[in-house]
Amino acid sequence: GRVKIARYEDLAMNPMKTAQQIYDFVGLEMPLRVIRWIKRNTDGDIVTKGTYGTSRNAEEVVDHWKTSLSVGYKHNVTKVCRDTLDLLGYPL
Repeated sequence: GRVKIARYEDLAMNPMKTAQQIYDFVGLEMPLRVIRWIKRNTDGDIVTKGTYGTSRNAEEVVDHWKTSLSVGYKHNVTKVCRDTLDLLGYPL
């Protein structure tokens, strides 16, 4: 009966803290290999950037959708998803 909500924004803005919270929630210790993977794939000073690379600085992309979608489209998404957004704690 327990549920842990993990929001993309939380994970992107603070991947280490959010991952630790998830591991704590399930009662496991976070392995060193996971810590290393998170650092390697989310630290903007370390990752290899490029069009075809898989590593990105998550903080740079977390809000990209806010500038890439039209105001009308964002309004429609908010209208349709209002209850879910409110439940998950997103500001409307």
